[in-house]
Amino acid sequence: MSFLSEKLADIQFSKSVMIMVDPFRLHPDPDNDSIYGAFDPEKEEDKKLIEEIKEMGLLQPLLVKRHPVLPEEYIIISGHRRYHAATAAGLNRLEVLVMNTNTPEEQAMANLAITVSNHSRDRSNPAIMAREMEHLEKALKELRKVNPERFRGKELRAVMAEELGVSTKTIARTKKILNNADSQTKQEYTSGKITQIEALKRIDKRQKPEIAEPLPQEEPLPGQMSFSIPPIERPKEIPSKQNGVSEGAAHTINRLVRITEQLELNPDIAADEEVSCIIDDLEKIIASKSKNKK
Repeated sequence: MSFLSEKLADIQFSKSVMIMVDPFRLHPDPDNDSIYGAFDPEKEEDKKLIEEIKEMGLLQPLLVKRHPVLPEEYIIISGHRRYHAATAAGLNRLEVLVMNTNTPEEQAMANLAITVSNHSRDRSNPAIMAREMEHLEKALKELRKVNPERFRGKELRAVMAEELGVSTKTIARTKKILNNADSQTKQEYTSGKITQIEALKRIDKRQKPEIAEPLPQEEPLPGQMSFSIPPIERPKEIPSKQNGVSEGAAHTINRLVRITEQLELNPDIAADEEVSCIIDDLEKIIASKSKNKK
């Protein structure tokens, strides 16, 4: 557990109170939808959650804070999908954990909780991870301003990587895309239409259109072999079909990148026999399909 997760857990269990409330007294935080997208009862995973809550009820309380203006009403910090699913399931009383936000540090922690408490999210979606990064970086800077001692000896990028469960290189490369890509490349990357590697190549080409520098190879991107690549001479224009990757293919590649990164962070899992067998099967399927394509 990261130091921020530990601090958040400490605040939740030592300075919070559990109550039952009417769903109409709860207000979703708009930041949550801007990061993760709106709840859709027609979407398969959201529909499944509604059915689970109908069958078993709300098994975990929502984390909320008091509304700054409306008395006896609350803003949801964590549990937005469960809230929407519970209301769709017809529950008229919901269990919530009311988090104290009396001090500036507690307010900053409540803001952080939107991303910190969502470790179970699918991080294969580059759009979600990019938005999480932007929100997390802003919230961490607020917390650091309030309590700089808590960040002594800690690099912001390393803290973000730990919270999101990715490497510092992934953080650096995602930030490079967000800060340097043209609007079309940024939109295609954050919507999952192109891979991180393709987005970085476009930035590289845009900055040095004639001869591009190789991508940094001190630490390979997850899923890549570790070897040096010489500078690549590129023509002024590359036909779009040559670089075209379908949205479905890009999503699959991004999923494999995240899986590889998780294995790098958890070598014990990488050594697991069942995981190894699954990877063997995947390699055979890819080899077979590649052979059939030729």
